[in-house]
This record gives sequence, structure tokens and C-alpha cells, in this order.
Amino acid sequence: MKIYKLIVSFLITLSIFSQTAEEFYATAITKANTRDNKGAIENYDKAIQLKPDFYNAYNNRGLIKHDLEDLEGAKKDFDKAIELNPKYAVALFNRGNVLAELEQYSKALLDFDLSISIDSSNLNTFANRGAVKRNLKDYKGSLKDFEKALQLNPKNIDVYFSMALVKSDMQDYQGAIDDFTKIIDFEPNEFNAYYNRGIMYLKINKKENACNDFKKAFELGNEDANEKLSKHCK
Repeated sequence: MKIYKLIVSFLITLSIFSQTAEEFYATAITKANTRDNKGAIENYDKAIQLKPDFYNAYNNRGLIKHDLEDLEGAKKDFDKAIELNPKYAVALFNRGNVLAELEQYSKALLDFDLSISIDSSNLNTFANRGAVKRNLKDYKGSLKDFEKALQLNPKNIDVYFSMALVKSDMQDYQGAIDDFTKIIDFEPNEFNAYYNRGIMYLKINKKENACNDFKKAFELGNEDANEKLSKHCK
């Protein structure tokens, strides 16, 4: 019985090491794409075991841990990826996102700054840095980042939405209305844009416009709009 166990262990060991780190890495990606997070982590673990400086594997394992809401575990993997490759813009971006979720906004900002200094072509880095600056109440800096993001993709409705919220924070309600209107131009059935534009219209005492937007938002499926209709549009 003991011999049998030893043989099985030996055969398993041979099987593991007959594959390369890159093969385990490729398998991990496939499993991640099919939402087999446990299998993905196991294969990233094996890839890292065979190739301890495999910074891409650390980064990707960090993404899986993030999906599993293990933010500290994700951060440790991104830390290691960046330690192995300090110019790894993607890992800096990913760690910045985790730090932002942990409400460590100043540290997140540093990561986004460095990521952009390495690769200034990622729209999401500018957008997420803009969101962090909003949390730090740097509204002008936030808007500059969103404007840069829109230069990279002029029709990104998420960025317009974020800009509108910052302008609302700044009490630039007409500016927010303009941004929500842009969203509606691009996506006529985006009920949240109608709803939020309606709120902005109330801020500047344009009740009829607000009620029209709440009505449209409700027709498109925004349940909260019904409350606004009842309260403001009798």
C-alpha cells in the first residue's frame, strides 16, 4: 500500500513538471474565461511555482482574487508583479483600483499617476484616476482626467456620467445637464441619464423639463422615477 502511494505521488509529480509555466498560464486563462476561478488559481500557482518571476501570472491571479473579493490577496499579487516589473503599467492600474476600493485614495492616485507615465493610451486609467480625484474633492483635476479619457473615446457614456456627477458636486447643474444630454444622444434608452438629468433640472427650477425626464425614465424602466413623478409632477 505504501509503494502504491509513492508511485502515485511520483507519477503526479512527473505529470506536473512535464508542463511548462507558460502552459499552466494558458490553462489558467482558459479556466478564468469559463469562470472556473478555483481552477484558474491552481494553474497560476503552478505557473508561479515553476517560474517565480512570472509577473503576468501574479497579475492575473490578482485579478481572480479581486473577483473573489479577496482585496488584500489581490493587492499582494499586484505588489509582487510590480516588484518583479516596476514598469508594469497594467499591474499598477490594477493595484490602483484595489487601493481605491479600499478607500486608500492617495495611494491609488500614485499608482494611476505612474501607470499613465508608462502608458498614456489606457482610457480606463484616466477615468479611474478622475474618480479617485473626485473622492479627494479635486474636482478640476477630476474633470481634466475625464476630458482626457474622452479624447481617447469621445462616445464613452460612463465617462460622461462621471463628469456629470462631478459637475453636480461643483453645483454646475447646467454642465451636468449637458453631459446627461450627450449620453441620451448616444444611448436614447439610457433611463438613468433621463432620471439624473431630471434631478438637475429640478436644481435649476425647470420643473416641466424635470417631469418630462422622470416620465421618460419611468417608461424606460427606472422605478425610482415614479417616486419623483409623485412628489414633483402632480
